[in-house]
Amino acid sequence: MRQALLVLLFALVGVLSQAHATAQMPDVILIDGKQYALNTNPLDRYLETLGDKAPRFDAPHTALWRGYVATWELVQGKLYLRKVKGYRQQGRPEVEDEEELAVDGMQELFPGRQDVVADWYTGTLIVPDGEQAEYVHMGYATTYERYIVATVKEGIQTDRRNLSLAEFERFRDERFERYRRTDEFKKQVADNRRKKDAMSDAQFERFLKEYWAERYLSAP
Repeated sequence: MRQALLVLLFALVGVLSQAHATAQMPDVILIDGKQYALNTNPLDRYLETLGDKAPRFDAPHTALWRGYVATWELVQGKLYLRKVKGYRQQGRPEVEDEEELAVDGMQELFPGRQDVVADWYTGTLIVPDGEQAEYVHMGYATTYERYIVATVKEGIQTDRRNLSLAEFERFRDERFERYRRTDEFKKQVADNRRKKDAMSDAQFERFLKEYWAERYLSAP
């Protein structure tokens, strides 16, 4: 899944179309009985472990490239996966009603189970809260007035913080600076420089910071 997203990223860099860079529909998470958007995709980590055995989900539109929306809950210190609504074209690319493409991804992944602790996931959950501060038409780059940031280790919550927008922006900047030092980032920059229609390094870094936010913000 991550490798596929990397391929998509560089396709995006090549075309930079608004259709491909569309802001993405988030997963859903329940915290203390309240529903929030979740700007992190923990299920991708599980799909990676399945490799070729993972069910295929198709994008029903450009705002949902991963092809599914998962519902999560943080309760009693654990991260539970409650629902996976997937989409599959099933050889019918002409279908426009996305509900006709919906499949029960939860039963495909965990047959007969309803309460699944996400013990495969270690990382950070980014939960926007409050009013929208600035809309960005790319990935999860839109900002909000507050954030809940929860740290999870093998499905167990180890920390939770409530951040203002200013505090979250400092957190985001620190995480991106850490990402800039990784081999993956350096390879992305090098690949961009080799392109015929390459962005400047500054433009490319801005693109990564906005489009690739889910990846570097969710790192352990």
